[in-house]
Amino acid sequence: MTQDADGGGPVLMYSHLELFAHSGADVTLVLVQRARGSLGFERYTETDRETWGRVRGWCEAHHMLRIPAAPARASAPLTHFLRGIRDPGAYLFPDITPSVLESFERLVSESGVDLIWAENLFPGLLATRAQVAVPVVFSHHDRIFRLFRNWGTNTEFGWRRRFVSWTGERLEKRVIRSASACASGSVVEARDLGRLNGGPVAYLPTTYAASPWDTTAKIPQAARIVHLGGMNTIANRGGLARFLAVAWPRLRSGNGKAPEFWVVGNLAGASETLRADLASSGAVMTGFVRDLAEVLRPGDIHVVPWEHATGTRTRIPVILRHGQVLLSTRAAAACLPELRDGEDCVLVDDLTAMAEEIRILAKDREKRARLARAARISFERHFVREAVQPRFDAFLEEAAPKRFGPRTAPGRPSARRLLLSFLAGRKRI
Repeated sequence: MTQDADGGGPVLMYSHLELFAHSGADVTLVLVQRARGSLGFERYTETDRETWGRVRGWCEAHHMLRIPAAPARASAPLTHFLRGIRDPGAYLFPDITPSVLESFERLVSESGVDLIWAENLFPGLLATRAQVAVPVVFSHHDRIFRLFRNWGTNTEFGWRRRFVSWTGERLEKRVIRSASACASGSVVEARDLGRLNGGPVAYLPTTYAASPWDTTAKIPQAARIVHLGGMNTIANRGGLARFLAVAWPRLRSGNGKAPEFWVVGNLAGASETLRADLASSGAVMTGFVRDLAEVLRPGDIHVVPWEHATGTRTRIPVILRHGQVLLSTRAAAACLPELRDGEDCVLVDDLTAMAEEIRILAKDREKRARLARAARISFERHFVREAVQPRFDAFLEEAAPKRFGPRTAPGRPSARRLLLSFLAGRKRI
């Protein structure tokens, strides 16, 4: 749970936990750690002590629920295949055994919680399969199967991955239908959740802390093109690869010189082809940068070239926060309805149009200055915790009215205990 993660999941978790901490609820945090899924949680608590200390301070109690590896089962490929058809949960997550469910049920009972908030698919399946008498909110992160479908022609995903994608889609729909309520950081996927769940559904965009804004900061005459995001995320590396293949050659063609290109974020996960394309483009590759103010200058052109309306773009509020000029495909930005084309950002239909807009913006410092100021205003209006808090509090009352309403005082819900089941073990949680 940190806002410095490569992917959007840990960022959403942190954002949601901060909302809970200011909702008047007492929080019991449960970190679910799978035997084969640990990617450095213990290291995170040591290397990022400030964030971990803040997270613990938001919680009345926290527990680690360790999930042992599932017993090995020798079975023929056909038997394994049929298991995926019959029970997608057992096929994808065989480590959710009866004993694991019993341990989780005991923890829920002993904690005396009034609501379970399950982040992502594994905790969602665990919570909805457990025999518990409290509502379960499934916090949905991404339609992973859509990513696989969009990249189905890529050699990275063969028939086995397609079968896993199909199985995961079926499992995800079961969890969505089994939950009492759902939440998403994308308004597009919130609508999908509403069609499947039938209960309360909340759109909760990722939030970040407000920061000082220098209104006198000069907008550079020579704009950079910037791309932010770690390459372990499909949308980041896929969008960047397409940008280099489609938009970049157009920027370098003719007599004009392409703007300086900065790629900010961890390159782990990038293919050799992508690394070679970045090198040949002359991109400045910064790697992971903890203080983004060092590299995100107000008025620079920040591209989001992902071409599909999947997941939520947790980096878009970061772009607005730093007063950069957001230039995105309409599909990538569809998750955040607060954005207004031509007012606080520039949205295009495809990457060919993105190249043309870069040419226009690079020559028009006044327009970039106007968009930069509007971006910062939009960030403070829509993507800080205080802006989303009322909506979050109202959702809690709707999801569990017997436990979170009526309010005991104006603007404050009655204090109740929550159990948030988060998936632990990411590199930067």
